[in-house]
Amino acid sequence: MKSRHERAEKHGQLPDHDQGRSAGLPPLWAWARVRVAWRHAGEAVDESRLPTWFPDPRGIGFERFSDETIWLIDAIARYWAEVLLAGGPPDVRWGTGRSRVTGYLDQNVPVLLGFGDDLPPIRIIGSTASNALEGDERDGRLEELHRLWLGTPSGARKG
Repeated sequence: MKSRHERAEKHGQLPDHDQGRSAGLPPLWAWARVRVAWRHAGEAVDESRLPTWFPDPRGIGFERFSDETIWLIDAIARYWAEVLLAGGPPDVRWGTGRSRVTGYLDQNVPVLLGFGDDLPPIRIIGSTASNALEGDERDGRLEELHRLWLGTPSGARKG
């Protein structure tokens, strides 16, 4: 099977660039960060209303978010991960978090592999949403995270 980059080259796309998708991250987060919300006091977590692949939300603090916010985190995390896939190293791919370490937070949940460490989009965007609810008003936060993980000039992470 051909790699994502080989297929992109065949179709005339730039293999090492995200085709401008990262430019959409600041307006996306500007829209989303004002829509995230905490769960109302006393409101129970109804796991039947959460994404089916979501881990038990109490394991990483997702029970604090409203159901709508959990779905918003899910959608933004998937989009952000796809932007990383488009601009990342050729061996970056979706996978499942696996570790022999007891209590590994990303066990059996979707992660991006190929960065050296598992990249957990759901947990990263969940943390970003939490920060927004605690006063972080940076519209460019998703783009900052994009650059951090891809190691572009304003970031420090190497693939």
